[in-house]
Amino acid sequence: MNSQEVKKRIEAAYTLLQQETTTREKFESIRTLIKGINPQLDKQLTRVSGALSDVEKLQKGQVIELSAEHLPDRTEEDKRRKRALLLLIKSWRQLHSEVERVKMTPPPALLMEV
Repeated sequence: MNSQEVKKRIEAAYTLLQQETTTREKFESIRTLIKGINPQLDKQLTRVSGALSDVEKLQKGQVIELSAEHLPDRTEEDKRRKRALLLLIKSWRQLHSEVERVKMTPPPALLMEV
């Protein structure tokens, strides 16, 4: 994969991550697009994927509102759901930051050409 292709993929992923909403399909597209470019990105993609899986398992088809009054933690299941959502949000933000960082850093091949 040449440096121009890497740059295009990172920029496309960054554009998708900038949107206000996302779906599992969109995340998997981002994952496919940038997997293998950077080991740290791969690690963040794996974390987000795991968090998404946890949330999907906990949701069981229910819509969860992301506000304090809609995320009670009275039962153990509520606590697990809240933790899973917080992990997802944290992982998503870290993935976003990592993609932005990699986007701003020239690929190693470009550094060698200079």
